[in-house]
Amino acid sequence: MHMFTNEFLSSLLRYYRTGVAALLLLCAWLYPEAAHSQERVGMELAQRRGYVSARSPLGRPSFRAPYAHPRYIVELEPHGLLQWAYTPVSRSDVGIGLGFRASIPVLANGPIPQINNNLAVTFGFDWAHFSGCRPDEYDCGVNDFWFPFAMQWNFFLTQAWSVFPEVGFAVHHAAWSWDGPARGRGGQVVCGPGPDAWCEYSDSYTRVAFVTWLGTRFSLSDMFSFTLRVGVPSLVAGVSFRL
Repeated sequence: MHMFTNEFLSSLLRYYRTGVAALLLLCAWLYPEAAHSQERVGMELAQRRGYVSARSPLGRPSFRAPYAHPRYIVELEPHGLLQWAYTPVSRSDVGIGLGFRASIPVLANGPIPQINNNLAVTFGFDWAHFSGCRPDEYDCGVNDFWFPFAMQWNFFLTQAWSVFPEVGFAVHHAAWSWDGPARGRGGQVVCGPGPDAWCEYSDSYTRVAFVTWLGTRFSLSDMFSFTLRVGVPSLVAGVSFRL
């Protein structure tokens, strides 16, 4: 009987907590202006008492407060990457490389004015290297070069955490070369003397490809953050500097 009573009280307490949380969420959704007002009052009081700085990540309001994110002219991001899609003639499934991205805001708060978001154009350069690109065992390597241009929609969810989708296009240039035996002199360049000479062959292509990423950003300050993207054609991890 005692065990049954304890279990019943524990279940009742869980349901009570769940109901209170649901009620608070409903009130915040039905009366967002009240939530905003209370949030602003609390933040201003904390700043006056020196608990947080207006320029600190801890001083930023939440998702429902428009314009409550760092103001910046450009975001610069060096990064490393793993390319897994649009792989060229390589036998490798993943290419490893480096890149750089610059993002410039075009809407300070929007496209949805009621929430904390902004819109930016992002562009840059990515390079990935693949080892092995022919069905035989001859030495071969592939280099992929990407020049992406996309729209970046940032949603600032908490004081330090934001997420963003990116959709756009990129100029994709792939170049590869391999060593192999001479295939005769008819139209082929012989790399060495004699009938058993080895040659170096090369080829490339350039095209426009669709690219998309879903990213997240964790800010340590208004000027510095860690950034992670996953999408097509790559997984990207780097650091961001907002100027």
